Amino acid sequence: MIDGDQSATYKPQDTRNSPRFALGLRRGAQPPSSNSHSLNEQPSEAFRKWIEMEVLKIMKELVGRKDVQSKRIQEIANRTLDLIKPGMTMGALFQAAIKLNDGYPELDPLVIKLMKEYEQKYKYKAIEQVTDLVENGKYDEAEDVVKKVLEFKMSE
Repeated sequence: MIDGDQSATYKPQDTRNSPRFALGLRRGAQPPSSNSHSLNEQPSEAFRKWIEMEVLKIMKELVGRKDVQSKRIQEIANRTLDLIKPGMTMGALFQAAIKLNDGYPELDPLVIKLMKEYEQKYKYKAIEQVTDLVENGKYDEAEDVVKKVLEFKMSE
């Protein structure tokens, strides 16, 4: 699904003012390895790095355009660093990532990609799980899964 090398280690440091980040060269931000088959199988750090790489791809594209100021690219970098942080859970990363494009329409393609992935992996997985539980007479467990899904949806 996504090619890349996950061997680089991430060094948590604030690189907001670093021109390297603004140009899409933040160290350690490698996409998940091609061994990761879907969003829900990846550990949260690999998912975070994948989000960062997608933002960096967009930033690199913007650098090449004449109508985009470097200040705007720096704002996108800062927005990403403000929302996407090391150590976040998968749920927290997803909720933060879908807010990336608030005021930053340049990030719409990334958010759309994330929403489609969520729809395919999480929503349908929950529906299948509830169906299986109901078919096996495990109504209390099915109800718990539905409650968790609803709690997650309400927190968005």
